[in-house]
Amino acid sequence: MDEENIQILQEKYQESNSLEEQLQIIIQQSNELKLFGESLKELEKRKENEIFASVGKGVYIKSELKERNFFVDVGAGILVKKTPEEAERIIENQVRKLGELKIQLQEMLESLAMEMQDIIRKLEEK
Repeated sequence: MDEENIQILQEKYQESNSLEEQLQIIIQQSNELKLFGESLKELEKRKENEIFASVGKGVYIKSELKERNFFVDVGAGILVKKTPEEAERIIENQVRKLGELKIQLQEMLESLAMEMQDIIRKLEEK
């Protein structure tokens, strides 16, 4: 019985670590989206048309804004034109969904922690 409980405890510990990693990724993505949303708001307020646009990996190119709308990738390389307000709503919706997922992961972690404590208690009683 002890070996079985130890095995179950190890499995739950691994599951807990995996959930922790997922939680950290969700938190990071949420923070990045919030920062991106703030950048969009700043861009919307900006009066000048000249900006530095990222082309990736810390490389930027000086660009001139011809319009204030955005092109959003909706999958399969398809771009859809969105107003700044629509783009902000998309980001807010994504942040909300990540927040809901974060809560679910936290609840799962709490449940796992309680299960692990129960197993540890059983092992200590022997």
